[in-house]
Amino acid sequence: MRMHRLGRLFSLDRYRQCRELFEHPARAHLALTGVTQGPFTLEFKRGGALEFPKFRKVRSLWTYLFADPARLRGLEVVEGTLAFPFEGTTIYVRPVSFDFPIFTEVFVEDVYRLKTLGKLGTVVDLGANIGLFSTRAAMLGAERVIAIEPVSANRVLAERHFAAAGVADRVTLIDKAVTGTSGETVAIHLSAENSGAHSVDRGMAGIQGGAGVEQVQTISLADLFAEHGVERCDLLKCDVEGAEFEIVLATPHEVLQRIARLAMEVHLTPDTPADRYPALKAHLEGSGFALVEEEGPLFEGTLQQYMLTGTR
Repeated sequence: MRMHRLGRLFSLDRYRQCRELFEHPARAHLALTGVTQGPFTLEFKRGGALEFPKFRKVRSLWTYLFADPARLRGLEVVEGTLAFPFEGTTIYVRPVSFDFPIFTEVFVEDVYRLKTLGKLGTVVDLGANIGLFSTRAAMLGAERVIAIEPVSANRVLAERHFAAAGVADRVTLIDKAVTGTSGETVAIHLSAENSGAHSVDRGMAGIQGGAGVEQVQTISLADLFAEHGVERCDLLKCDVEGAEFEIVLATPHEVLQRIARLAMEVHLTPDTPADRYPALKAHLEGSGFALVEEEGPLFEGTLQQYMLTGTR
């Protein structure tokens, strides 16, 4: 392992790339081998500097960027984010966040199979985060996307992604939290280490470090459909960090029956009642969905995820 790292440390090609990118190439090259411990700062020749956490947390990001010279040539710092080109648009990721893994899931791995679904009409994105799924759906031809994201910092980047991709005119961004009822004020518990884990469930966000709260208004799925005239939803994506149980179980069958396809992340913690997940699946099946379940990762030994796909 040590010799492998030393080989990377003295890689002439990598050092040349660092010379083109960074103000202090030797220091940057050392940091990007993972030899140094703790957070590190990179100063870019194009202007700006970003502080990154321990290298192991951003290894996949830099492996991806260094794999393609075109990505490196387009790399720049934009208002506290690292921006890089991808298929005709620009992706913005925060250095201390879960933004890059979400980009990988949506754009690279296509976990929601957007490329296989053909042209979509209305897409609803519950838990839009920084807008990557909504952006991708619109880029692939969705006629209308309704994106719901309660966290203000995420919405800023979502709007930036919509503008960069030229799809802002087809995406409606809503600053509410979808729950079982409308018109309430709830606290979104912010995760310090995972920007994809903000949740109305304090325990969910706390699994990866609490970082305060943000107060937001709620809307039910039925009221969301009514307010935005959704008679048919070609695809509903739901990744709401534990709120999926309340949302689904509070939604009448006649509303769920307007949804042609469902892609939902299900989150189970030790505090999740044993009957909640079976009840969620039974309610969806009662509205006519045929469900396929894929077991996902186990985080911190306590948070089990599943991907639930529903078709008709």
